[in-house]
Amino acid sequence: MKNFGMLKCFLAFGYVFFFIFSLKAQTRTYVLDSVELQVPKIEEVSVGQTVREISAQKILQYRPQLTDVLNFETPIYFKENGLGMVSSPSFRGTTAQQTAVVWNGININSQFLGQVDFNAISTNQFDEIAVRSGGGSMQYGSGAIGGVVALQNTIKFVDVSQQQLYASYGSFNTKNIQFKSKVSNTKFSLHVGGSYLNSDNDYEYLSTNSRKNENGQFYNYSFFLNAGYRFNNQHQLYFYSDYFNGERHFSIVEPTQTKTKYQNRDFKSQLVWEHHWNKFTAFTRLAYLDEYYQYYPSLTDDKNNSFGKAQSYIAKYNLNYQLSAKTNLSSEIDYRYVQGTGSNFDHPTLYILKGRLFAKHNSGDKLTFQAGLSAEMSTDYNSPLLFTVGADYDLFDWYTLKFNLSKNYRIPTFNDLYWPESGNLELRPETANQFEIGNTFNVHHWQFNVTGFYIKIKDMIRWLPNGTGLWSPVNTNAVQSVGIEAFAKWQWVLGNHQFNFQTIYAYTNSKNLETNKQLIYVPYHKVTAQLGYTYKRLSVSLQNIYNGKAFIYSTNDPDKIISPYYLGNIVSSYQILKHKPYRIGCKINNITNTNYESVDYRPMPGINFQSFINIKF
Repeated sequence: MKNFGMLKCFLAFGYVFFFIFSLKAQTRTYVLDSVELQVPKIEEVSVGQTVREISAQKILQYRPQLTDVLNFETPIYFKENGLGMVSSPSFRGTTAQQTAVVWNGININSQFLGQVDFNAISTNQFDEIAVRSGGGSMQYGSGAIGGVVALQNTIKFVDVSQQQLYASYGSFNTKNIQFKSKVSNTKFSLHVGGSYLNSDNDYEYLSTNSRKNENGQFYNYSFFLNAGYRFNNQHQLYFYSDYFNGERHFSIVEPTQTKTKYQNRDFKSQLVWEHHWNKFTAFTRLAYLDEYYQYYPSLTDDKNNSFGKAQSYIAKYNLNYQLSAKTNLSSEIDYRYVQGTGSNFDHPTLYILKGRLFAKHNSGDKLTFQAGLSAEMSTDYNSPLLFTVGADYDLFDWYTLKFNLSKNYRIPTFNDLYWPESGNLELRPETANQFEIGNTFNVHHWQFNVTGFYIKIKDMIRWLPNGTGLWSPVNTNAVQSVGIEAFAKWQWVLGNHQFNFQTIYAYTNSKNLETNKQLIYVPYHKVTAQLGYTYKRLSVSLQNIYNGKAFIYSTNDPDKIISPYYLGNIVSSYQILKHKPYRIGCKINNITNTNYESVDYRPMPGINFQSFINIKF
């Protein structure tokens, strides 16, 4: 309860802030400029930082799992235990637990592992995926150290009736079908849809002449329902929900290995009330998250399986005051209660109460500035005081200077705190101080951005053997991550010919300061490049990625590495009717038939194919 006094000050300020100004607004009416309303997105609180937006149209060019999209569209490195298997990120040289995944403003990192499996998220439902590099714990909580992945849905109150059907079939008997429907008017909006993915996943290992990926089959299905109702100019109500159910057999690389499988089920729901009056906007959120897993260590023995279940209840109240045309003030109170159960847990519980203050000022044509403070109290650990300061300065029409300074953190997970005979209730949260400076250039058809960053992480949680011979989590070493991210984009139109090019380069030096060794599975270099061409009804896209070498042991043994590799994909499609958005197409993945791994001893597939049809009506 170290920050209890600070938190009380935050809460008291928030209540005073609310009541003083609400007295001024009892009889006046706030009229909105548009009926296209939406909950604030990550872009609005990211002054001084780079946000990459990936549209729903772009998402369809990849496999329907989040890993594939982000691997080619961002500087994040992914460790994938075989195609479709467990996938975890390394963002700016940090661990998988230090990347926060946010679903419509709610942090959804696992309560057990502290991370998200990016192959257990279907991309079908999202209108946009936004990826912000750098710290974000003040806004989005635990884990937002390396960066934030925001899964976003937009609800608009406009006259629309649109349906979309997407179906594909490809190598390894892989089948995917997706359906989405949007129906809305100026009062009501409804978005529903679902997806199904199934694969034998029995690709051949390129390093052998006869071996195949054995016991690698998987399937999953998901449904979503998002709705909004606009009572009047002052009150709007939104509802978001998502259900995912999947089963994966974990690949074996030797015939003598035991065959295992893993089932997981996740349900998310969120109710948001948006209220406008005078110069105020208030958002009241109530959310419920339910995560469940069951692991079968042997397919021939159902008695020794293990399971875990965590339920999160979240209440958030955010009040924004438009002090002037250039200045916005915001306060937020956030309460989260989590209860767990499972074969390895004795009904652990956790609560977190958080207060936040935030200010954003736009001086006019040149400078935009933001600053924020956040404090919290919790049941089992003392959290640090968090802050963020950022600015965008338009020095010229073609050049913008950005900077951001922040303190961020990651809390211990249920596994860290409560694992039988090994959990450690004395753990401190990991903390990170970080700074970045960016430069954005816009010249003719080109946009170019280069950002340098520095991250210093203390009290990193690691599982080490203790005096009893068991492994237990402890706060140990410090990590320093220094690097550069560069992004370039070019677009050109010549008659019916449209060209676009995009590339990302990331250099990351992330070291354990006690040993001066690079962290494992953090490549020094990553490059992505995409070239797109459209002529009338024909579209072709070439997707490329290069990952440099990565060490697999903390000793940095030069003979024990993930070898550098290049991947290239081609996606082509054709609109078969001139006045109807019906498209057929094909994808060729790994066009060079590269033999590669992103995790040691976990081969990935060679060249493979996929055909698809996409119908909108």
